[in-house]
Amino acid sequence: MDDAKYVWWYVMSASSNYLKQLHSQTVELSAGVDRLLETISTEKDNEHEMNFILEIMDKRESIISMFDEEFKKNDPVWSEEEQALLVELKSLQGAISPKLNRIFSSYQVQLQRFQQGKKVAKGYYNQSVYADGTFIDKKK
Repeated sequence: MDDAKYVWWYVMSASSNYLKQLHSQTVELSAGVDRLLETISTEKDNEHEMNFILEIMDKRESIISMFDEEFKKNDPVWSEEEQALLVELKSLQGAISPKLNRIFSSYQVQLQRFQQGKKVAKGYYNQSVYADGTFIDKKK
């Protein structure tokens, strides 16, 4: 194989590999986001799912940056299979974005509730006044 063909083959192989990795990570991200949405709606402990999603997003980010570097060097020509993967990636990303926004909104609401509870708890002294067998909290 002469050098020009090898370089072309290497570029196409690397681009195709990054595309397949990106597709795989996006499918995993989509499934993880769906699982996280289920745990949020049932108010179960979802720390494991959230960590999984963050890990997948980090992996995707590194793949995307490698993909971007490859594009800057060479503009690949996509096969029909790769074009189908690109279309599916676009569709998956379109489905994932609103779900991630719902998750973000849910965590914002939880944080606001936590802060309100903290504010109310700070409104009382730690001391209590005892009178006739009962006690009364004093507000600040």
